[in-house]
Amino acid sequence: AKLDWQVEQWPISATNGEVRVALGDNFANIRSDTRQCLGVVGKGYKPYQNDALADFCASLAQEGDQVKIETAGSIRGGERVWFLLRGESFSGRGGDELAPYILVSNGHDGGTALRCTPTTVRAVCSNTLHMVMPQHDGRGRIKTAGYVTRHTGSLKAKLAAARGALSLYDHAMDKTRAVIDTLTAKNVDSETVKRFFLECYARDFGAIADIPTTKQERAARDRAM
Repeated sequence: AKLDWQVEQWPISATNGEVRVALGDNFANIRSDTRQCLGVVGKGYKPYQNDALADFCASLAQEGDQVKIETAGSIRGGERVWFLLRGESFSGRGGDELAPYILVSNGHDGGTALRCTPTTVRAVCSNTLHMVMPQHDGRGRIKTAGYVTRHTGSLKAKLAAARGALSLYDHAMDKTRAVIDTLTAKNVDSETVKRFFLECYARDFGAIADIPTTKQERAARDRAM
């Protein structure tokens, strides 16, 4: 995944061309191999290195479990990185396979938290990655995740909390599988499907006249079609 680089923290200074002043409370997160600036952070920010994150992912497994890292990578020059952990997949009737994943994502840009998010989306690129993790971690933009933590303290020390949060995902997935098994055991014909969609549509947008007689009814039926 080409994640074998470190995040170095360089002190930031300002200059007017003649005098340089150190800005001691701010640092630049610098990618060690390309010298690209990934973000600007305060003195309390602790970078979680890519190799430490890989170890964290492997350690999420409980004793006796196996973790398979299916995909891993980075976007925006390394500002955001991810590891996608795959659980045991299962299939409904007809072999429709569902694979449960846990996306472990992290940012070096100073504004992206470390997140462990249960999902069924296979993250392989920027588009699929942002289907799971938010574009921004600002107020009002954070989506639900199994575990979220900021860049402070030891990553190893947070392992138990992450395991506890993700154990709830196991219970939820068991319930989801039971619902899927129940649904796939039911025979459904095309007329049932049409009636189901019509009932859902009418609940949200209003009833549709079988034989529209007014302009409004015809317009409503056209929208429904």
